[in-house]
Amino acid sequence: MAALPASKPGSTLVTHLNSAMPEDFLLSEIPASLRDGKAVVVRAAAKPGPPDITFDFLKRYGIYSTTVVDMHDMELRAKESHRRHVEGTVSDLISGITNPDEIRCVLDCNVYEGLPPDLASLDDGQTAWNRTTKDCPLLNKFVHPDNFCGLRFCLIHQGAVVTPPHHDSEGQNTFVTGKIGLKMWVPLRHVKGDDLEELARDATSLCGNHDMSNFEAETVTIAPGDMLIQPPGMFHMVYTPIPSLTLGGHFFLRDALHKTLVSRALDHLNGMLLTNQDHEHTDETLWRMATMLPRLPPEEIAKLRTRPLLALCIMVLSLSKYVAQGSASKSHKKRQPEAIQSSSRSRAEAIIKIIIDHLGILKKDLYDVFRDSPFLEDAGDIVDLGDCLAEFSRSV
Repeated sequence: MAALPASKPGSTLVTHLNSAMPEDFLLSEIPASLRDGKAVVVRAAAKPGPPDITFDFLKRYGIYSTTVVDMHDMELRAKESHRRHVEGTVSDLISGITNPDEIRCVLDCNVYEGLPPDLASLDDGQTAWNRTTKDCPLLNKFVHPDNFCGLRFCLIHQGAVVTPPHHDSEGQNTFVTGKIGLKMWVPLRHVKGDDLEELARDATSLCGNHDMSNFEAETVTIAPGDMLIQPPGMFHMVYTPIPSLTLGGHFFLRDALHKTLVSRALDHLNGMLLTNQDHEHTDETLWRMATMLPRLPPEEIAKLRTRPLLALCIMVLSLSKYVAQGSASKSHKKRQPEAIQSSSRSRAEAIIKIIIDHLGILKKDLYDVFRDSPFLEDAGDIVDLGDCLAEFSRSV
């Protein structure tokens, strides 16, 4: 990692912004960069925390010394990759910061703080949930809790933690905001073609043997107050040199759904190796995003691009092909409430079928049409939906 170049303005891998830029510019530039497969760093995006991690500061986020957590243990990871967690409390983690024989971190402290308020509209997934309850009432249907309580997190690291290459599961955009300490974040982008099998093979070498020969890489330093956002499926590794606290979360972006599809396909091929932590709510959110399409204002409909829209069509109609290996939704499907109970699925499928019929594409040909591009990052041209969704835009 030390040999990698530092990311600078003008990078083809990372877009560099700062919070002093006009809000409209940020809300335009960030989704455009994510759509094109670039990470984004926004300097001074949030108020920094205190110099050190304290229990009083953790209380601000509802995290207490007695909170039970699964700690990732780097020594265990090195010895037995399948057994890398130690159960304990936040107090155990903090007290171990001064122990030179202990290198641990916590990744799953859920919190309520998400994107900065000025950037909250980037989250098309949550917007879809908020705006489709009239068309698709929740009633007594099963809704997975990850839709609401698993999207925001706090990362607490002791010093000298190296997080090896991986990508985040379920094809979501990921954001992290530094509050205390420092992180050296290395985004990685595949440089060879759009063949999924080839990408999966190179990604397996990257995550298994740390072979970076087929990936672009740069180092982004995340200081307190800085925020980094990375697109779906972006492989990355992280070095946390000193005790650090970082807030973060996941969200879906309509313009980047073509990246979501590729990321979820990789999860399906080899999710046990490539991903960090999995989530169980994706299908429901994608159904809501499809259901939201007829309710978009004309100016937003006019911005829809071919490949993100086709990716949404594919994921709605062929969801079983994009479930991560090892996820509970696949391995324990018969023992869990079925997400199909969701009131949005039938409406989402009906909307998607109208769209592909309007575009003159058969369901069996969707993926071939989607792949008809020289680059996975290519979002394609603006798509003309005409008035094909008019029947779904009437008041309920």
